[in-house]
Amino acid sequence: MVVVDTRALDTLPPARLREGLAEAIKHGVIADAAYFGWIATSLRQILHGDAPDDATAMHLVRRSIEIKVAVVRQDEREGGLRKILNFGHTIAHAIEHVTAYGVPHGDAVAIGMVAEAILAERLRLAERGLADAIATVCDAAGLPVRLPDGVNPTEVVSATRGDKKSRGGHVEYALPRALGEMAGSESGYAVRASEADVLRALEHL
Repeated sequence: MVVVDTRALDTLPPARLREGLAEAIKHGVIADAAYFGWIATSLRQILHGDAPDDATAMHLVRRSIEIKVAVVRQDEREGGLRKILNFGHTIAHAIEHVTAYGVPHGDAVAIGMVAEAILAERLRLAERGLADAIATVCDAAGLPVRLPDGVNPTEVVSATRGDKKSRGGHVEYALPRALGEMAGSESGYAVRASEADVLRALEHL
């Protein structure tokens, strides 16, 4: 059994709360457009003051858990659907690597989500404007949506080769098609992208 006490959120510094919110935003993008919209309109309740009120905290935590549990139950060994939980993380892990983990995980995920949504648009998998929608909510939440100063996009692309989703020299991404919907169902939710396209997406940030 896993016990979640939402009162623990009361003990977090604002920066840590924002970092955790990046994962909740991800859950909305990959599986629930309505949840994404709720987060967007609830940022004041979530982030202003010492901590979110009890009802807000409960919905934020409960819905994220529901989404993750639903995905994992269908694919315990990450053979397909579970890969959607990696959205934003291929770029995020590369950013963490090249900055020697100087960028907190949640911040890296926010940047990664925007970059990977831009990539999805470039590959014509996602509807136009999806990356902007994600960037708008992340920015409003106080999360970064651009590469940190001094981080070379080429180095980030190189670092993606060491990701667990790299297969035979090709890096695979979990990419969104729209809010609440992921692309690549026909390929096990793993989408290959050329390094040139990834580089262009990063340079667009």
